Amino acid sequence: MHASKDHPGHETTHQIAEPARRDKKFDLLPKLVFPDEAFAVPVKDMVEGLDNRNFYDCMNTRWSSWEDDLSEGSLAYFLNEVAEVASRLIVQREKSRNAPEAFWDGVEEDSAYLLYGYQALNTLRRWTTVKFTKRLPNNPDDSKVELVCVDNKEDTKLEWPTYRAFCERGASKLRESFTERVFIHQQNRRFVLTCSLVDDAISLHYSDRSGTLTGGPYNINKDPETFVRIIAGFALVDSKYLGYDTTLSVYKGVGEVILGDNTICKVLKTIYEDDTTEGKGTMCFEVEHPKKKGTTCVMKDTWVAEEKADREINILKQLNELGVTNIPNIVTNEAVQADGRNDSTTYIRDALRDHNSLIENAEPRHDGLKENEAPTLEDVDTEETEIVVIPQPIRNHHRILIEPFGNEFPKFRCLEEFLLAIKDIISVIKQLHDNRCIHRDVSIGNIVLAERDEDAFQNVYKRLQGILIDFDNAILLDGEGANTKADIPVGTIPFMAIDLLQHYYDEPPANNYWHDLESLFYVVCWICTLYRGPNGKRRNEKAVKYSHADTWEELGTSGDVSGVWQSASVKVGFTINKVTFRRAIERDFHQYFDPMIDCLCEMRDCLFPPHMDKDYHAFTVAKAKELEGRTDAEGIRKFRKAHLRLPHAERDPKVVFDELFAVVDDALENLPKEHRLRHDYSKPPVDNGVDTCAPKKEDKSKEIKRKECEGSGASPTPSESSTAVSSCSNHETHDASNKKRKLSEGSIEGLAQSPRPARIQKCV
Repeated sequence: MHASKDHPGHETTHQIAEPARRDKKFDLLPKLVFPDEAFAVPVKDMVEGLDNRNFYDCMNTRWSSWEDDLSEGSLAYFLNEVAEVASRLIVQREKSRNAPEAFWDGVEEDSAYLLYGYQALNTLRRWTTVKFTKRLPNNPDDSKVELVCVDNKEDTKLEWPTYRAFCERGASKLRESFTERVFIHQQNRRFVLTCSLVDDAISLHYSDRSGTLTGGPYNINKDPETFVRIIAGFALVDSKYLGYDTTLSVYKGVGEVILGDNTICKVLKTIYEDDTTEGKGTMCFEVEHPKKKGTTCVMKDTWVAEEKADREINILKQLNELGVTNIPNIVTNEAVQADGRNDSTTYIRDALRDHNSLIENAEPRHDGLKENEAPTLEDVDTEETEIVVIPQPIRNHHRILIEPFGNEFPKFRCLEEFLLAIKDIISVIKQLHDNRCIHRDVSIGNIVLAERDEDAFQNVYKRLQGILIDFDNAILLDGEGANTKADIPVGTIPFMAIDLLQHYYDEPPANNYWHDLESLFYVVCWICTLYRGPNGKRRNEKAVKYSHADTWEELGTSGDVSGVWQSASVKVGFTINKVTFRRAIERDFHQYFDPMIDCLCEMRDCLFPPHMDKDYHAFTVAKAKELEGRTDAEGIRKFRKAHLRLPHAERDPKVVFDELFAVVDDALENLPKEHRLRHDYSKPPVDNGVDTCAPKKEDKSKEIKRKECEGSGASPTPSESSTAVSSCSNHETHDASNKKRKLSEGSIEGLAQSPRPARIQKCV
């Protein structure tokens, strides 16, 4: 399974099942979503009541006020009328059941709602029209009026956190964008319901973290019971039937959560939200610590693939027991409960599958229709309709509370704190390797900064330490065998190692510790390029346009084969030659990070061994062996540098980590005073977003460094140079004038000119 499009954590499968035929009598989706117990009155009785009121004509199977060409406003009025009459029937039923007849003598029916307390039932939700002020991704017309279902209250604002459902006219894909936005803005959604109307046929769409199920189309005139079930369901039933998690109540990131032991914790803010529909759908919140009053922790709410249900929890528990530092500690974890059982996407699919009625992420196949031609009722109301069934992974709803609570990695307060945090993460990767564990997703979003009681590097000042989080994709070799080859690519594309990207669509190589280190290297380059100093101040897009980090982000969101391969190719050109690498980062990095340039060049030498022929390899092995016995500081460094020219598989991991620690220590030792930690820090100033786009002035010391590189005898071998050129010279793109430019070695000018996509692709 591969990550689809640009959705982080979005899993799909390339295996398509044989076409399945659907028997209409087994199309149970509306009954499963809005079951009989959700209504105070049987749906069949509602239809009879609507017929008695001449609202529906059973004899002629026709809704009295229905027209195929109703405007959006008239359609909203019609749908509200159906729900209103249904709610009145419920009031009448309760009236006859619970109140003495004399009580109702002379009381108008409309007044009965207030007298007997049924106002909430009558005014639960309503349909209304809305014009989106910002164009949705799948909406070509930003002036089109749409129908949304909202709470029927006078103070209800028409905004994403209040939209309960969506009704789509025609056969466009706008409801997909609606569903995605609802998941983003309503973090307590387990699933999202929408409906679509084509002529006089309605379909119900159920979208959860395993995909979308579609029921219908149903003819609203010939099948009034299903139509009333859907419309009354949207308007009258409890919110849990619309997909709301009853254990989590949040509005714009603030609210409360009820844990499994009935402990109630305040939710203080949202700190991360996965902006996809399918996949893990991870949401992270800062919440009150359930066991330590006055402190906070992180609550991670996620939908884990069934086969990975307890992986992260088990791995973290084992690593915590082993004493691995600078990783999360588990406060508590639980399977989220819904209707008295563990929440999962499997139940509705099992019920549909039992009746041969499972239809996932598929539309009816109508032979003979022209492209973009909407099917009529005759097309869809047949047992010959073919459905392509695409299996999706089952996901279980898990909640884990971890400590400490941390800030984003770019929110360091000075370069010394940044470098020490980098050293923290190197140390974590080493500890994981020592305990036969690989993280496999070191990325900008999986490193945070937090205070800890103990400091492994014993800095004089209290500092924010680097914490490596999100062990969803981690692997324990003792538990899963020595082979770490993944059946699917694992990681976040802009930060994935080159060889993993090069084999992204075929058999990926075995993951190892050096892949995690290479990912960390890209994270550091990313921050030095896209940020303009401490406290998470991001540079504007114009200042970083065509930088390598900008290109990784652009290509990492493309979601296609060429984007992934180009990402690998650009990284090859970026790292393969030490001279062009220094030139590239001097150009790309913000001037605040100039003291980091030498450090990054040394890290590059550690992490990217040169390509060498057989003779050069033999010479390198001999040279390293000759220096191995040295015990003086200079000799040890020379040995390590010689040893690190060997291929990854031939290296001693201890040598790799020792040299990386030494590189960071050298950078720390040479830091100017203004970049060092202080005793205290005031609140960071308000960021006005100002960033200069002017090119940096040439520093003579940098030119000297370049000449040292060029004259150090470390120039690339012929195979290195040819690889860099062949990897980068054949990628072209259009500039603003649609003129093609070649991507030369070490340069990314002219690549990725399109507007920046909204997401980073993550494969899980």
